[in-house]
Amino acid sequence: METIPNSEKSLYQLSEFTSQFYTFTVRKVEAQTLIDKYGAEAVILSGSLLVYTPVEAISLFSSSYTEFNKFYAPADLPAYVRREAIKRNIPFYNFFGILGNFVGSEGVLRFKQNTTG
Repeated sequence: METIPNSEKSLYQLSEFTSQFYTFTVRKVEAQTLIDKYGAEAVILSGSLLVYTPVEAISLFSSSYTEFNKFYAPADLPAYVRREAIKRNIPFYNFFGILGNFVGSEGVLRFKQNTTG
C-alpha cells in the first residue's frame, strides 16, 4: 500500500481493513455491554439434549439464547457429539431430520445442512 497507495489493490485492501476495523469496534462495544451486564458470572449460551445408546448418538434438540447468537455456540455441537461417539465406540450419529414449511424460517434447516459434513 505504501508503494502504490492509489492502486486498485491498495484501495481494496484499505476498504477491507476499514470494514474489519469497524466490525471489531462494534463487537468490542457489544462484548463490553455483555461484560457489564454479566461480569464474571458463568452464562449458558446454548443447550442440547443428547442421548447416547450403544449404537447411536442422538441429538434430540438444541437451542440457544438469541442474545448470544454471535458466539455461534451451537455450531460446535456436531463436532462434540462425533468426538464423544468415537470415544464411546458408537458407530452412528443421528442428527435427526426436520419437518415443516421452511419459508422464512430456514435457520434450523440451514444449520443442519452446514454441519452434517
